[in-house]
Amino acid sequence: MRFALLIVLLASCAAGADDAPAFVPPAQTEAEVVADITAAARVLVAAVPAEDLGAATFAVGGPEQHYWHWIPAPLLADKTLGKSYAPYGRVGIPLEKLSTAAIADLHALLRVSLSAEGYRKVEQVMRREGGPEPRLGFQSIGRAPTTKPPGGPGWYFFSLFGEVGSPSWGWRLEGHHLSLNYEIIGGHVHFTPVMFGHNPSPVAPEASTIAVRLFRSLSPAQQAEAQIVTTASDPRIPEDMDRSPGVPAPQGAALGQLSADGQLAFEQLTEDFIGNFPEPLVHQLRATIRSHSAEAHLAWYGLLDDAHAHYYRLQGPAFLIQVRHQGLDNGHPHVHTSYRSLDEGSTTSPIAP
Repeated sequence: MRFALLIVLLASCAAGADDAPAFVPPAQTEAEVVADITAAARVLVAAVPAEDLGAATFAVGGPEQHYWHWIPAPLLADKTLGKSYAPYGRVGIPLEKLSTAAIADLHALLRVSLSAEGYRKVEQVMRREGGPEPRLGFQSIGRAPTTKPPGGPGWYFFSLFGEVGSPSWGWRLEGHHLSLNYEIIGGHVHFTPVMFGHNPSPVAPEASTIAVRLFRSLSPAQQAEAQIVTTASDPRIPEDMDRSPGVPAPQGAALGQLSADGQLAFEQLTEDFIGNFPEPLVHQLRATIRSHSAEAHLAWYGLLDDAHAHYYRLQGPAFLIQVRHQGLDNGHPHVHTSYRSLDEGSTTSPIAP
């Protein structure tokens, strides 16, 4: 009897396994990343009704692709945008409009477009948007379509730019505290700008704590030059990330020749951002960033503790990191982090909001 029951259970598991998402081995080359992203995107768009897909598809290099944001503010009145997906005030199709199969296809696209760590961060952002899960040890902001402001896990938006597999095309997933932007041009993947927000976060994100270590590794003279604002209430502290186009002028202090502790902090901080993406896309980038650490600049606005609002930017020849720490929100750190490549070869470079 027990043997017969075991056979039934094994048969059930085998049947269910056919419906589970297929495992895709990590890509070993950029060409494999491009192939995996393209294949996953084709499956996803095939699962979206034509009418919805049409409303979420925009021209490559158009205003919708340049405009990126991560707050649930209405964007319908913004003159930089073309058509929008009413009534949400964002461009793209909301996840709540997608079928269960399409949601699974979207996650398959995310898994091949991100590293394991990057995919984990996306899951965390979206979970914190919905209801709390105390049994899993995390709180949330509890947003839903009926709350003010509205939101919830269904209010993240998928947009397509151009045609999947064409010489230049891209896609975006964006919503509260999340902005992922991809473009494939001539067989190369551009994956910025990217934004991850952390709220409510039980611990300060590494982008906050490691940056303090980097600052403290500098000489007293460098610290004085880097810390542009030395109080928590100074109105010069930026309220959020700068989304202006082009390559901004470096601010603060040049890092120069770092100590061993400073170099380690620099590498860990930059890895916290580029490590969110598949290894073939960042292997050479990582080496370039580390080899040019002496040319990077650090600018700090405010204090260096997690109880007070502050902002910092770390800029190297190839990248710009910005972090806005909002201070404590109901006892939890509330932090906005972003990374942008300064390579002008991509049409996803932001425009002024």
